[in-house]
Amino acid sequence: MSHTVCHGRWLLQSAQQYDALIHQQEKIMARKPELPDPDEVALIQWCTEVEELFVAAGASREESQQHIEDEAEWFTDMFYEGLTPAEAAKAALNQ
Repeated sequence: MSHTVCHGRWLLQSAQQYDALIHQQEKIMARKPELPDPDEVALIQWCTEVEELFVAAGASREESQQHIEDEAEWFTDMFYEGLTPAEAAKAALNQ
C-alpha cells in the first residue's frame, strides 16, 4: 500500500512540475521577439560595404574583416560621422 501512495505522490509531483513547465513555456512563447537595433543593422551593412571595397582593392576577405575588427571604434566613429563606405575605405587605405 505504501508503494501505491509513494507512486501516487510521485505522479502528483510530476503533474505539478509538468504544469509549472508548461506555464513557464507559455510565458516564454508570449514574449515578443526583440527586434535588432536599426543603427546596429545599418553599421553592419556599412562595414560589409567597406569590406567589399577592401577586397576590390586587393586585400583578402580575412584581412579586410580583421582590419575592420581591429579598428572597430574608428570605423564606428566614421559611420556615425556620416562618411560613406567609399570615404571610409579610402581613409583606411591612406593610413
